[in-house]
Amino acid sequence: MRRRLLIAGALLPFIVALVFIARGYVLATNNAFPYTKHGGATTDNETPCAGGVNRGLGAAYGGDCTTAASTNAYNYLNAEAGKYMSGECNHCHELHASFGGIEPEPNAASPGAQDYLLFYYPQSGGTYISLCNYCHNNMSNISGSGSAIGTGRYGFFQGRDAYVASSHYVNNTNMYWPGTTGDPVDIYPRRNRSTKPTTNKGSCLNCHTPHGIKETSGFEFDTTAVPSAKHLVAANASVNYNNLIQRQLIAWEEALCERCHDSDGPASANIKSELAKRETGGSGHPVHDTALSGVHTAAEAIPVVNGKHVECYDCHNPHSARTPTGVLGDGSGGRIQGMKYVDIKGVVQNPTELGGTRQPFIYEVCLKCHGDSYEVVFASDTPFPDAIQNREGNTGHYSNKRKEFDPESHHFMNYPGGDIGYNTAYHPVAAPGRNGTLNLCMQLESAFGLNCSSSANAATSLGNLTINCTDCHNNEDTAPALTNPVTVRGPVTESSLRSTDKASAYSPSTAPVGPHGSNRNRLLRGNYLTTNSTSGSFGAGWYSANRLDTNGRPKFELCFLCHAEDRLLGNYTNFGGNGTPGSSYGWTNNLHGYHLNSQAVCHDCHHNVHSNVEAQNTIYGNGLGAQLPPDSQDNMSDGKISTHLLNFGPQAAGQTASKPRWYYDFSYFRCNLVCHGRSMSLCNYNYGGSGGGRTPDGGWCGG
Repeated sequence: MRRRLLIAGALLPFIVALVFIARGYVLATNNAFPYTKHGGATTDNETPCAGGVNRGLGAAYGGDCTTAASTNAYNYLNAEAGKYMSGECNHCHELHASFGGIEPEPNAASPGAQDYLLFYYPQSGGTYISLCNYCHNNMSNISGSGSAIGTGRYGFFQGRDAYVASSHYVNNTNMYWPGTTGDPVDIYPRRNRSTKPTTNKGSCLNCHTPHGIKETSGFEFDTTAVPSAKHLVAANASVNYNNLIQRQLIAWEEALCERCHDSDGPASANIKSELAKRETGGSGHPVHDTALSGVHTAAEAIPVVNGKHVECYDCHNPHSARTPTGVLGDGSGGRIQGMKYVDIKGVVQNPTELGGTRQPFIYEVCLKCHGDSYEVVFASDTPFPDAIQNREGNTGHYSNKRKEFDPESHHFMNYPGGDIGYNTAYHPVAAPGRNGTLNLCMQLESAFGLNCSSSANAATSLGNLTINCTDCHNNEDTAPALTNPVTVRGPVTESSLRSTDKASAYSPSTAPVGPHGSNRNRLLRGNYLTTNSTSGSFGAGWYSANRLDTNGRPKFELCFLCHAEDRLLGNYTNFGGNGTPGSSYGWTNNLHGYHLNSQAVCHDCHHNVHSNVEAQNTIYGNGLGAQLPPDSQDNMSDGKISTHLLNFGPQAAGQTASKPRWYYDFSYFRCNLVCHGRSMSLCNYNYGGSGGGRTPDGGWCGG
């Protein structure tokens, strides 16, 4: 008897430790397990697995999370298996270290899943991901929405096949627990996952802990990123139990991603530094804004209704994101693979690997916030310095980019009968544009590799050309040093390329691409000056003398990354006087150059570079659809005219109408307006002919 007591006493610490491990009481977890989805599923007020995890099949034991047929030894119908209630530790831990004679006994000299007496699949190499996949790859319709097997309640995890093809899977040797410097050191008993075990690279446990983590006062995990107050149930929509980190993650929000995607790696892209540019005088998405922490939820509605926020997983699905292929039209979403999105008509789409819609295009992920959600997302913001013109339905100074880029959006004009009925001018983000002129083609030829050998070829090339939001909004390193004449680099988008897009011309440096941060204003790749001076006289040569900023970069660099400067301001412009186009920039030749030399800026006449849909300070034609140029003027044959992205800023006032008016008098184009005290009502311009540069025909208005 004494011998038995001694043995039992020797085993007691091991048994106690085992129970504490199995029940989720290990150190930093702080008894979180009963409040997690694995334990009680109280974090979202729902019980997707009848109150916790259950490996079984059928509803009798709460096994409604795993409906796929299974005959392996871990199924609860196995004669040796126990039938456990949902949420019990035994669904993942076998306390006797053997189940069906398959799992080996614990071996402390060989770290692995067996150290924790877990069920795992020896057929798949014995990794933790196999244990997780038993349930997570078989979840089906747990929300009653008819979701495909493997998609789970919210569709964020889209099955094993999607994950193993992602950049975060085991085949990526950089995907491992990155260490503990500056992090809580007690999340896992075994903290360095780069070598122990090697098969754990890419494991679910590098981002999640099945027991959950519940913080306590004085033991917060990433207080430099998220203030403690935001962790509380009253302030955090992601949590319904105080201080419980949502989705059983090992850290809060961006801290989780940035622990790998920083200057120390192991990820190759330093995204943390890009996001920090906003805090050091640059611009970017406010991922680090602590006032916005804790708002994102996996189940949030689109359009957004629960307030402004932006986290890494608003744009990226870590279970599906992958390296871009660079192949046009191949259907791969690249870094935005697997994300919910909003199409150009405002319909919310949800792609999956096992069914559902196609993968998103870049702009469709942007539209989650910058589309129909913009009132919620931006209403409380201070307007951009240049956005001083209110637009349709906007209480602030932003606009609905879905409407702006939709080719079928109706123009908004607050004068009678001002609805043209379709979008007459837009940058070709959702669809090719309406301007098919030879001059525009020649400007874009080098950036996009277009065929501009004839007017017909120009129309065909421009009618099959699209760009992406990230071709303008990106890291400033994607705009290489420009020489004179400008070396145009063109598009830099890498993910989810359509057949009408062009492959990226950017040769990556150490800086990653993407709209994370920029040292330029408004998250732009290049300079875009939007302020001007009225102190000079017309045609005084201001631009010729002040083309570059103090860093030696063009003031309108952003435009010239696509519209070749030497061509736009040379022989290829649709805006010319009555002389031969050229670089002298007088009224008789290139009127773009003439205006720049007169200290006007692009922004004065192209006040909204996205589209003309919400141009409230411009009357097109007579406001009733008449006196607009014929569609043949733009070389297209769709029966719809282009208004050439002309929309005047508030510095321009109407002269012959209540607002500045741009129209075609059946011979010439005219701008009836007063700008900085100058009358333009008698001015006219026109281009006729074809070939290498059109012959200008126009007249100076005097005044």
